[in-house]
Amino acid sequence: MNITDVADDGSLYTCISNNRLLIYDVPNNKLLHSLTEKPETTKTKILKISPTNTAVAWLRSVPNQLSVIHINSKFVSNVNPSEDCSFEYVLWSRHSKYLAAFSILSIFTDVYTLENDIVEHLTSINGAKFDDLGHPIAQFSPDGEYFASVNISNNGHTISVYSITNSSWNCVQTVLVTDCLDVGGVLWCQDSASLLVWQASAGLSMSLQLVTVDGRVEHTLHADSAPITNVCLSACGRMAALHSSDTRVRILDLLTWQLGSMGVLFHPPIVHESSARSRLRETVHQNESISVCGPITSTLCELNHDASRSRFPRLLQFSSDAHYLATYEPIFPNTLWVWDLTSELPLDTIVKLADTTNVLGLLWHDSEPQLAVTLSNNSVLVWTPQQTVIHNQHKNKHYPLTAETYMYSKCK
Repeated sequence: MNITDVADDGSLYTCISNNRLLIYDVPNNKLLHSLTEKPETTKTKILKISPTNTAVAWLRSVPNQLSVIHINSKFVSNVNPSEDCSFEYVLWSRHSKYLAAFSILSIFTDVYTLENDIVEHLTSINGAKFDDLGHPIAQFSPDGEYFASVNISNNGHTISVYSITNSSWNCVQTVLVTDCLDVGGVLWCQDSASLLVWQASAGLSMSLQLVTVDGRVEHTLHADSAPITNVCLSACGRMAALHSSDTRVRILDLLTWQLGSMGVLFHPPIVHESSARSRLRETVHQNESISVCGPITSTLCELNHDASRSRFPRLLQFSSDAHYLATYEPIFPNTLWVWDLTSELPLDTIVKLADTTNVLGLLWHDSEPQLAVTLSNNSVLVWTPQQTVIHNQHKNKHYPLTAETYMYSKCK
C-alpha cells in the first residue's frame, strides 16, 4: 500500500510504503524522516500533513489508531478512538491547533488539541455525514474560529456550528435543513460568517442555500438542472462555480445572487473546431523531461468517455484574478478544460492528454495566469495563455512531480 500527501505549499511530501512512513523535504530533495511501523500495521487508510507543515496525521485499521508525528521533534503520538468504532477520516484546523478524527458510519467525531508536541483528546461530538466520495461533510472556517459539520438527525440533516476560539468547542448554532432534503456538501464563504449548502439527491433539481452562522437562510437558489456535485469560490469570494452531475458548470455572483451572464459551461463529448480558441493534444515530445501539446487539426474531436467514472471527484478552480476557470469532468478522464470568463466564447482551451493519463489535481499560481495540473503518470501539465507543456518526472527526484511541488520549485 502506498498512501501519499503533499503539503499545500508543495514543500513536503509524505507516503507510507513497506511499513514505513517517509517524509521528504522537497526543496532540498532529501528524506527528512523514515518511521518504521510494526509488521502487523499494514492497513493505513489516510494520511494528512498539517497546514503549517509541522505534523503528519495518519489512520490505521490494524490497530485502530490515530497517529501523529511532530516533524521537528520526531515525537510520535498514538491515540485510540473514544468509542468502539474505527476512524475513517481526519481533518486539520487551519492553524494546526486542532485535529478532527471522524468515525466510520458517522457515529462520532473525536477532536484533539496539539500543544507542545502532545496530542490530547478535547471532546467528542456528533459524527458528520459523509458524502458520496467518502469524505465527511465538515469544514473549519477560513478565519479558524468556527467548525461546521452536517449531521444526520431524526428529522433529516442538521448543520452544527462550533466556536473554537477557546478549548470549550461550544455549539453556537444548530440549523435544521428543511429545504434541502439530502445535503451533498457545505463550503464556508470567505467572510467566515456564512456557508453555502447544496443538495445531492439524484433526480432532484439544483438547490443552493446561503446559511449564516446564526442560523438564518439569507438566499436560496433553485434551477431546473441536475444536483450540484462540487462548488469552488474565487479568491475574492465574489463568485462561485457550481459543477453539476450533468457535466455542466454555472457561475453564481454571490453579491447579487444571480447566475452569470455567460450562461452554462458545458463539457461536450465531441468538440467542434469553433468551440474553443485552442484545441490541443499531447503529441510532440521535445525530450525526456518536456512534452509539448500541439493543435488538433481535425474538424471534430471525439473525447474519451468512461461513464463508470461518474462518481469520481469533479475538479474546478478559479485563477487568482477570476479571469479563468479550470475544470475537469471525470467521465472524460484524459481531458482538461480552461474557460475564459471574460470572453463571449468562454471555452478558451481544451487539452486532450494521452489515453492512459488522468487528471488528479488543479492549482493556479497565486498571482499569474498559470495553471499547474497533476497528472496520473507523475507528470505536471502547465498551462498559460501562450502555451501548454507537460513536465515529466525527473529520475533523480525522491518525490513525485505534482502541481504543488512544481509551483513551490518555480517560486523558489
